[in-house]
Amino acid sequence: MDGARSERTLITDRVAQVLKRAVRVDAYRMLGRGVSGAATYRVTIDGTDAVLKLTSARSAPPVRERARREIAFYRELAASVPLRVPRVIGGQTDAAGCALLLAAYEPAPPPKLWRDEDYLTAAEDLARFHAVFWDQTGRLDAVPWLLRPRQWIAAAEIAQAHEAWRALWARPDVPSLLTPTREQWIHGLVDGLGALDALSASLPLTLCHGDCNPGNVLCDADGDLVWADWQEVRLACGPADLSFLLQQASICGGTVPYTAALARYQEMLAGATGRDIPLTLLQRVVGATELRSRALHWPAYLAEAAPEAVVAMLRRIGELAAGLGITAPGSGSDEGLVGADAGGRWGQGHGRDVLE
Repeated sequence: MDGARSERTLITDRVAQVLKRAVRVDAYRMLGRGVSGAATYRVTIDGTDAVLKLTSARSAPPVRERARREIAFYRELAASVPLRVPRVIGGQTDAAGCALLLAAYEPAPPPKLWRDEDYLTAAEDLARFHAVFWDQTGRLDAVPWLLRPRQWIAAAEIAQAHEAWRALWARPDVPSLLTPTREQWIHGLVDGLGALDALSASLPLTLCHGDCNPGNVLCDADGDLVWADWQEVRLACGPADLSFLLQQASICGGTVPYTAALARYQEMLAGATGRDIPLTLLQRVVGATELRSRALHWPAYLAEAAPEAVVAMLRRIGELAAGLGITAPGSGSDEGLVGADAGGRWGQGHGRDVLE
């Protein structure tokens, strides 16, 4: 059996098992293939468009766990959250692996095309979502498949970050901004990132999406946001979701109204929970979360990036550090690391276009 026919047969068989009836696959195309046997397809089944997520039983254990977690979320928790999520057509976990069939939606526009109001709408959605279990995660104690918070940074993560930063400084095409003094400062920052976690720990835990990147934001026929891909759903610090969405949008070329988005999030969250949640604290938590991510995880993705991307990343790290009272070498000078405009925005010229 050739590869295309084998793939069509696999899709047909798995959908038939999920729906418990014979089906006809009119068309299919792969949307993405993950690690160790996970794949996502746009499929047309008996004339109806859908999205099929397949994870093989031969996949690595973490991959299988993520697939099972997403199916469990839709079955047990989706109805409890005030977000539009993909409509489930069917799901199954068996000896062959995991299969999840969802209604098809269109991707949201790329962040370069987002308006300020789009960011504010996303911030409102996340605030309403986080408010449901804000400081009430005891209600989720009987949900064993949820990821639990991990405040500490693994030694291996720190070592990998140091290695990635050293590789960037060793590149012959890096600009003069990457001075030995700044290299030393970056390595010191990485070593001290654990201290920032105390900020996140000062806020109550809640239910979080765990992977709020713009690619997981879809739109329904009315243009409303649909939040997809719940494989990383977890108990965590709520503003971390917002932080990840905004930094990913910035990396993808969006001009992000950070100040306005955080203010809208704080307003909606405080109103929904009835709690006094200071905007200044949320700003520091979101900034600390983004600084942690950019200093710890992003350098590895810059290995083949244009020099301008490395500079943009350093400038954003410098801005975040300054906002948290961490002095960066060169801050305040013409070649300093602080780069947002006075309106609390970040993004123009610092997106994916310079990463590619």
